[in-house]
Amino acid sequence: MAFIKKHKLIIIFSTVFLILLISAFFGLFNLLYPNYSKDKYGDRLKGNEEYKLEKDMMNKIIASLKESDNVLDIKYDMSGKIINFIITINPNLELDIAKSLGNKLIELLDDKYETFYDIQLFLNTNEESELYPAIGYKHKDALSFSWSNVVIGGSNE
Repeated sequence: MAFIKKHKLIIIFSTVFLILLISAFFGLFNLLYPNYSKDKYGDRLKGNEEYKLEKDMMNKIIASLKESDNVLDIKYDMSGKIINFIITINPNLELDIAKSLGNKLIELLDDKYETFYDIQLFLNTNEESELYPAIGYKHKDALSFSWSNVVIGGSNE
């Protein structure tokens, strides 16, 4: 007890300093990581469980697109409300015919999924090409794909 009475002022300042240090740590943490406990996408994914695409349906779409002799490989990835299709095609295929794969993809998807998900279509070849890679994007409210060709000098009309 004599120790506490003798060092009373130091103990009070040390306690206040420790409390300030802890609160500064939490304040700095909240400043640097403001959404630490929230979802990565926020509330933008509401309804995602309702419109979940089953693997069977995706396999049917891929099998239907692979029926074309010009399609060599198809991979897909779903991230949030975006479905990315990476399609490896025959390098001699004309760009307009390759773009028609996007229209076929829209036909294969049910309307309820088409109006919920954004779709990106990456057309690529295993060889160097002036026309490829080409990227198509379809917003959930759009009727068709918007196309861009990332290679300078390639025809995209």
